[in-house]
Amino acid sequence: MTATAPLFERLEALRYRRIVKADRHDPAQFELLADITGHPIPADYTAFLQRHPDSGRFEIEGGVHVVAASGRRLSVAILYAGSSIDDCDLFELRQEQQEEQGSFLPLHLLPIGEDADGDLYGLDLGPETPGRIWHAGVDGPGLELVATNFRVFIEALHAQA
Repeated sequence: MTATAPLFERLEALRYRRIVKADRHDPAQFELLADITGHPIPADYTAFLQRHPDSGRFEIEGGVHVVAASGRRLSVAILYAGSSIDDCDLFELRQEQQEEQGSFLPLHLLPIGEDADGDLYGLDLGPETPGRIWHAGVDGPGLELVATNFRVFIEALHAQA
């Protein structure tokens, strides 16, 4: 069993499924992500993209949530990878973010998913807090720390009660 196996088992238990049934992206495309962002990509997130190269959502009844460091409960609806839907494609979102100079998410954060309201989750690529996962709510308190790394983020996901 690999070190990432529990990560993928957790996603399977929460019924993580590809958004567009016909999408079949090449996992090798994500080897370019470090060049595109200008930052190294954490190994746990790279392993996720290799295993799940298509953007996905949680199909478990009631949805999925995570608790931020503040104690606030946040939904998790979609995790980005490749997608024929531009609004769910990791590369399209990063390009839009760069064109808008980080207006919807700071440039040191790679958009990796969204909640049920369309607010974003970002993977920190900056030198101060690399690998951390942040939630950026439009109506909320700004950036909220959600997890110290992607693996902890996935392990903290729970089905809505």
